[in-house]
Parts: sequence; structure tokens; C-alpha cells
Amino acid sequence: MKPHFILLVSCMLLASCQPSAQSETDAAVQKKFKVIAYLFGNSTNLGSAEVAYTGLTHLNYSFANIVDGKAVIPSIQDSLNLLKLQKLKYEQPTLKILVAIGGWTWSGHFSDVASSKTSRAKFVASAIKLVVDYDLDGIDIDWEYPNLPGIGNKHAKEDVKNYTLLMAALRNALNELSETTNREYELSVATGAGKSFLDNTEMKEVQKYVDHVNIMTYDNYGEWDPHTGHNSALYASDFDQDKKISTDKSIKMYLKAGVPAQKIILGLAFYGKAWKGVNPSNNGLFQPAKGAYRKHRSSEVASNPSAYGFKSMYDSSAHAPFLWNEEESVFISYDNLASYREKMEYVKSNQLGGTMFWELKADKEGQIVSLINNVLGSKE
Repeated sequence: MKPHFILLVSCMLLASCQPSAQSETDAAVQKKFKVIAYLFGNSTNLGSAEVAYTGLTHLNYSFANIVDGKAVIPSIQDSLNLLKLQKLKYEQPTLKILVAIGGWTWSGHFSDVASSKTSRAKFVASAIKLVVDYDLDGIDIDWEYPNLPGIGNKHAKEDVKNYTLLMAALRNALNELSETTNREYELSVATGAGKSFLDNTEMKEVQKYVDHVNIMTYDNYGEWDPHTGHNSALYASDFDQDKKISTDKSIKMYLKAGVPAQKIILGLAFYGKAWKGVNPSNNGLFQPAKGAYRKHRSSEVASNPSAYGFKSMYDSSAHAPFLWNEEESVFISYDNLASYREKMEYVKSNQLGGTMFWELKADKEGQIVSLINNVLGSKE
């Protein structure tokens, strides 16, 4: 998971390892959808007025780093933030607080820590210590990505199996902790949305050890691409002749790979992507561009497009909104309340486990989270 700053717009299995505390049978009858927020601490003080915490089932504090083979909280301020968040448990007793380890920037040592029984044990012990020290409800592993370079990370073909072994070891350790504390702990993973992630993992096996799979169904197109595209379209666009990627396609791939629907968590992006120097054909949609546009925040433009010279547009084939500024040749891909609503209806109609999003501070007024709860909580 990439730490966006709201700019513009992963040997044999140990016989003692047990499946997730939430069995597939339990998941099949589960009625409450999960609403999982990633909160990017980034070593900054998180004031109570800065973030709206209501309406969540899970809060994944991001990120713990990996140093010398151990999971560590990166700064004193992050430690203070985690301690502050424990106060939420008194106000919202059902809220589960997890620590997310890794992320786009700090996944470089996962291949090493997962590579042997000894290194896995060292890492797992350190992760469990974080759970105990900060009175957390579990661990979220954000390895970007097994047997793939990500930001230029070390990777190896052994990652494919070792990813499974790491999850098994974490699950076993959390179960052992449960026997001591008499409370349940959760294990989740943040995963890539594309076929390459599934080709380099054993998700049918991994899902046995995790409570939910948070699919990052965003960053499908961005400034790294030579042309515009949708950041997080629900369906593949008729105009997409390149990746042909979408949230729907990702979900179906995970189902086919053996992950039960109730463990699948659909990811939302609380940010947009924007390009400058865009060819004006088709209102800039899937057109050549000259890099990222960062003059204005996506949230600013989306709140009043016409004030910034943008027109609100809609790709009906992708079920995705976008903004186009013809005069400045700027294209912005984003989600609005209508597209968030449709994705939540998709979660309900496909009986998925819920939704997660990156990241909470981008919804300061709680407007999007409120909509999510209204849709997922409705009977229609």
C-alpha cells in the first residue's frame, strides 16, 4: 500500500498451525460488514480533531517497519499515536485496532524475514510483541510484493511458498497468545489487485490463516503510466486497451483463486490521480499525457470543479467519474459519493466481507465513511 499524501488528484506447514479464528462457516453466516480504515501515522501527531473515527470496525495503523529482521514502530510519535488510539476502545468497544507492517516503502525486508524458519520466528515474535505492548487486536501484513520487485525490493521465487509459511506462523503465534489472554486476535493481508500478485502467492492456502484479504483495488493507473486512465474503476472501461483492469475483475480473480467471498475486502481510494499535458481527444480519457499534475488537490477540485475550470465527466462503461480541464489539458481520475455508493452496493450484492480504504485522514468530516455505513447497513 503506497503512502499517498492526498496529492492530486505477501519447508512444509507446521502441523500445529491452525486456521483463522474466524472459520469459513462463521464467515458464511456473518451479517456485519467490515469497514476497515488504514491510518497513516507517518511519525506525525494525530490530533483528535483531525480524524473522524466513528463508523469503523477496524483501524489499521500504518506502518511498522522491519529493522534487523524485526517489526518495529518507526518513531516515538508513532508509539504515542498508538497509545492514544487505545482510548478509542473505551468509546467504541467493538473497534479493532491492528498494526499494519510494511507498505510500499517498507516491504524491502519481507523476503529475508520469510526465508527460513528461524527468520520467520524472529519476525513473528517481534510482531506479537507489538500486539502485546500496545494492546492491539491483531496484525496486518502489507508485503508489496512476494516475488515481485515493488519499489525495487529484494525478491525471490521462494517468496511464493514463504508468504504462506509466514502467514501460518503468524496465525499460530496469535492463537497461542489467545490461549494466554483469552481474547481473539486477527490477521489480515493487504494484497495487490492484479494477476501478478495471484501468480506469485498461494492465496487458496493463505486465506486459511487470515481473517480477511484487503485487496488494493486502486492505483490501477497513475502518473507512472504514459496515458491517463481510471485510478479505481468498478468495471473495465471500453476505452481501456492496455491493462483492462477493474475492481470487478480483481474480485473475480480472487474468488477463482480460492478466497471465500466473506474474506474478500474491497479497497477504496480516498484520493485521485491527475495528469497534465493530456491529448484532448475523448475528453482526455485514456489519452497520452506528460506526467503528474499537482497544482491542486483532488479534493479541492472535486468539491467545486467549475471553479477550477474542470467539467465533471462519467465513463458509463467503467462506472467511473473523472474531471477534465480542456483549457489546461488536465485529466483527474477520482471517486465521488455516487461511485463509492455503487461500490458498496457491489459489496452487498456479491456478499463480500466489507470494505477498506486508504486512508482515513482524507475523510476528515467522515462523509464517505458515513455513506459506507448507510449503504452497508441498509436492507435494500
